[in-house]
Order: sequence, then structure tokens, then C-alpha cells
Amino acid sequence: MKKTLFLTLLSVALLTACGGSETPTSTTTAASTAAVADNPDRNPTWQTYTVGSQLTYPPFHYQDEKGEPIGFEMELLKAVAKAGEFNITVQHAPRTTLEQTLNDGSIQIWSSTVSISPERTAQMDFSQPFMYSDRDVIYIQDTEANKTITNLTHFKNKKLAVNEFSSSAKETATKLTGSEANVVVTKSYYLSMKELFAGNVDGVLDNGLVLANYTQSNPTAPKTRSILVAEEKKDFAFAVKKGNTEILNKLNKGLEKVKADGTYQKLVEKWFGNEQI
Repeated sequence: MKKTLFLTLLSVALLTACGGSETPTSTTTAASTAAVADNPDRNPTWQTYTVGSQLTYPPFHYQDEKGEPIGFEMELLKAVAKAGEFNITVQHAPRTTLEQTLNDGSIQIWSSTVSISPERTAQMDFSQPFMYSDRDVIYIQDTEANKTITNLTHFKNKKLAVNEFSSSAKETATKLTGSEANVVVTKSYYLSMKELFAGNVDGVLDNGLVLANYTQSNPTAPKTRSILVAEEKKDFAFAVKKGNTEILNKLNKGLEKVKADGTYQKLVEKWFGNEQI
């Protein structure tokens, strides 16, 4: 699985790099995105909901060689849907359309490592959290320049790569390095790691689970170390339109069931191994 993940990740990165900016125009809606997959366990007596996800973020949500949505979060939502007794159709959509598409009804559920925040909670409702993750800075350990790095203060005046997927990473990286000029923004965390291994940056700031998965999937890559950014802990959940208690109740019911029957833990072990969730 990990070899497949790396190859797919490489494909995603190359397609993203060649495809230009994913920033939508003001007229972008979910209708302009393609439905990429239905729930294979579709039940004709259940309600069907459209799920939005930016399918460019392994190992949580991305596309395989056939264009099918895969990843921890995609598999989890399929299991939650079955347990909560509803069908899903997944669409690839930019995360910048999150609030817009929920409000206009073109997407009913967002599943795209959406973190719970006071600002978002004021605009939409969230299921119970299904995972939390810290943000880390990862760097190559066996270099002369990095031997003195033991804490985050040592990244002052160094360069950090972040990917545009995170709305807060650039701000955090600017604070750590002391200047926005020291922050390199890429289109994916794979490209951030590429910048690191090419020696163009001193570290990468990203989701700790994503970085751990990358290093586990690439045992021949240079050895790295990571430092926790303590204040960056985030709870991930599924998002729905404000006040949509019907879908929210189904999501929470499904989450409760898959955690109780062991499905959730099996998916965690499949995608993250021994990482603490």
C-alpha cells in the first residue's frame, strides 16, 4: 500500500504542478466539478448525499490511477455512510468553495481534512471529530547546518516550505522564520518535501501524520527529524450546512458505530501504522 501511495502521490503532485492554480473564480460552484465516485454499497432506499473533497492530499483524500477517491478519510466516510444508512457521491472540489457549496446545496457534506475552528463553527456545523493531528516541522537530520537544530527557535532566518492547502501554515511559518520572505508555498506536501530534499528549504511545516506517512513510505529518502508545533493541534470532522441536523445525526450515528465495531481502528492502522491518533 505504501509503495502505491508514493507512486500515486507523485502522480498527484505532477498533475497539480502542470495543471496550474486550483484557485476558483467567483463563479466556481460544485456543478463545475465532476462526480468521481459513488458508494459501491449503494442502497436504493437510502438518501444520497453529494460529498465535496479536494482530492489532492494523501494519505487522507486523493485519487488512484483510475481517478477513484481513496485515502483514510474517504474509506472512513464510506464506512460511516453504510453504518449511518445513507449513500454518498464524491466530487473533487477546491476547498475554497467549502462554505459556498454547503450554503447553495450543491454539496451536502465536506470531507477534506476540515479542521474545527471558531470561525468555521459560526458558518457551518461539524460532526463529532474523527481525528486530531498536530503540525510538525520536519528537516533532514544528517547535515552540518542542521546539527544545531533542537527546537523551533532554531528555524529563525531559515526557510520553510508549506503547501497552499493549509490556510494557517504560511502564517505559522512566517512567525517561526521571522519573515514571509523565508516561506516557500507549494501546491502539495510532496512538492514541499521535494524542495527540502533538493536543499532549497531547511524544513517543511505540515500535518504531522502526513509527514510521518511520507517518511514511512520512502525508506530510502534522507533521514529526517520532526519538531512538534504545540499550538497547532487540530480536530478534523465532517462539515455540513449550518442547521442540517438530519445529516449531522446520520454522520454521528455512523461514526459511533464504526468506532464501536473496530472498523475505525482498522483504517487507522492501515493508513498510519503505529502513529498515535
